[in-house]
Amino acid sequence: MHITFAALSHAGKVRSNNEDNLYAGGVSLTPETREKSFLLCGEKDAPDVFAICDGMGGQESGELASLLAVQTLDTFAPRMREATSEQLDALAQQCVVEANAAICTEMRNRNARMGTTFAMLTVRDQSVHAYSIGDSRVYVFANRRLRQLSEDHTLVATKMKMGLLTEGQARKDHDWHRLTAHLGVFADELSVSADVLLPVAVMGSMRFLLCSDGLTDMVWDDRIEAILRESKTAEQAAVALFDEAMQNGGRDNTSIIVIDVQKTETPPAPTKPISSRPRAGTLAAIFMGAFALLFVLFALLYFFAPWPAREAPEATSAPVETFFVEPTEPNFTDVPVMTDTESQNTPTIPIIPYIPATAIPAE
Repeated sequence: MHITFAALSHAGKVRSNNEDNLYAGGVSLTPETREKSFLLCGEKDAPDVFAICDGMGGQESGELASLLAVQTLDTFAPRMREATSEQLDALAQQCVVEANAAICTEMRNRNARMGTTFAMLTVRDQSVHAYSIGDSRVYVFANRRLRQLSEDHTLVATKMKMGLLTEGQARKDHDWHRLTAHLGVFADELSVSADVLLPVAVMGSMRFLLCSDGLTDMVWDDRIEAILRESKTAEQAAVALFDEAMQNGGRDNTSIIVIDVQKTETPPAPTKPISSRPRAGTLAAIFMGAFALLFVLFALLYFFAPWPAREAPEATSAPVETFFVEPTEPNFTDVPVMTDTESQNTPTIPIIPYIPATAIPAE
């Protein structure tokens, strides 16, 4: 599986600082790079790990919470790249627990609340696995259609599930940004775990999107879909999505990772070496096959082969002895004479003329 990605992060038009962080190609934002417009592009072969973290809690606290989350992920990433699918789920949950513990330690030391969302995606040889907690989203764009894989952990999302709000009403609701799950929760308050999203089997070329709510607050899903459809490369898609968010107000920190995956041809499996020593059953089969072949050949030769023609015996001439018979005059005196009446009712018998005797071969 080949991966091409583009990761972008920006403070936006309103905020003076950037509390978001990201993890792409083993790189995350540092205190020096996060206050500037950040764009990272690259390509590599699977497996690899990507993540978006949206910090909260104030200028320093939010930045620190998201930084601690990606730093913890960086320690797990090597194991995640080598793990099986079953091991990967356990490692992802362990990473979330340890990141939460690191944030809680800083909250005690600073006596201040802080937290962060966490959306992670791993690309493997045949599939993509994703995990999320909070309202940072994971999307898949395939067959020219956009689908959200993650679920928003917000009060508004709960109201929408219950049918109390439409999406348009939800965006104006005062609970739009109130999270129901995130990192930065003490053990006696709530247990922390990430949603394990259904794995996506990669077919041909597919595109994935990780983003903070700085994008989804400013750009609706139908417009995100159109931009991903129109953009040929991951970099073009990330920049176009960011520009759209800024044109619509750019009221929050905005972080975007666009990941294009291309399934590569699987090399053929090595063939098992064949033993040079035939088995007993194999020898019997060989002899039977040879016997059947010989039988067929003999049958074909017997019926269809051109056999030499047999010569007819030469004719022998035997001496012929002849004798002559003297002809005599025929005697008609003894022939009965028919009457007229009898001649009319009796078929006419032709009179055979006399023929002299010919030579008759001796017996």
